[in-house]
Amino acid sequence: MFRDSVAHAATGAPFIVVDASGGGDYTDLEAAVSAAPAGAHIYVKEGLYTVNNGNMSPADGVTITGAGYGAHVKAKDALNRNVFQIESDHVTIEELRIDGNAANQTDVGNCIMFNANYGRVAN
Repeated sequence: MFRDSVAHAATGAPFIVVDASGGGDYTDLEAAVSAAPAGAHIYVKEGLYTVNNGNMSPADGVTITGAGYGAHVKAKDALNRNVFQIESDHVTIEELRIDGNAANQTDVGNCIMFNANYGRVAN
């Protein structure tokens, strides 16, 4: 993760830290994704991040890297939308635990829906 983030930093693209406990640039993942420009790298620290609006659509070339299983992204009850709705190319999502909270949804939704080319989801 850090080698990749150094590479992103070297290109001049912003490195954004999301920390639910307040130690980063954002405490809210949706706000960070919305604000991140093309090519940015978002690092999500361990914590619970409740998705209140859904359909997060990162800009072209954005990489979202979590701290692993402890970086828990969960759809709120009755969100009834996708957690991520990828509309831009070259988006990477990795090392996040994404929970669509299916038991508490009344409509069909997905954790990640791709409507773009060249995207990547990695464990």
